[in-house]
Amino acid sequence: MRTALLCLTFLACSVACSSNPPPCSGACTVDAGGGPDAGADAGILYVACAAPGMTPTFASINTDFLHRSCLGTSCHSAVFARDAGGLDLETDPYVALLGDAGFGAPALNIAGSATGLVRVQPGDPNNSFLMIKLLLTDAGTPLYGSGMPQQAPGSDCPQSLAIISAWIDAGALNN
Repeated sequence: MRTALLCLTFLACSVACSSNPPPCSGACTVDAGGGPDAGADAGILYVACAAPGMTPTFASINTDFLHRSCLGTSCHSAVFARDAGGLDLETDPYVALLGDAGFGAPALNIAGSATGLVRVQPGDPNNSFLMIKLLLTDAGTPLYGSGMPQQAPGSDCPQSLAIISAWIDAGALNN
């Protein structure tokens, strides 16, 4: 039932955002088990998948993930950023995530109680609000609010998350 609901949500969003390419080559993908991401993730619908050739560089993550998953629905565009924790990934996505100095931009946690968060903490994916939000599978937690993407929390492919985590772990360079 959850898989069907997530699939319908994704398809509705794809229709509404038809001017943008869909996040995955196939609209709905299920990790049926047996692959490297099997186990606890088996049977989960992944809406945003790693693009072929996605690498742990900011240029690749921005093009192959952020533009597809976060801007494809316009949630984190310049127009709608105010309602999305102030995170504008359209105007200058690197500065939005890491600040002018590149040490991590403060995060606005508009739907949770945790404070003192940093959007991306270079060298520390576990304490980067970006990773926390992408790994959440709930539509609302007391500490952090909804997982991302908001229309299907926890639906980003593990391969994408591993690449983003590796980039943050390597210092989150603007490369």
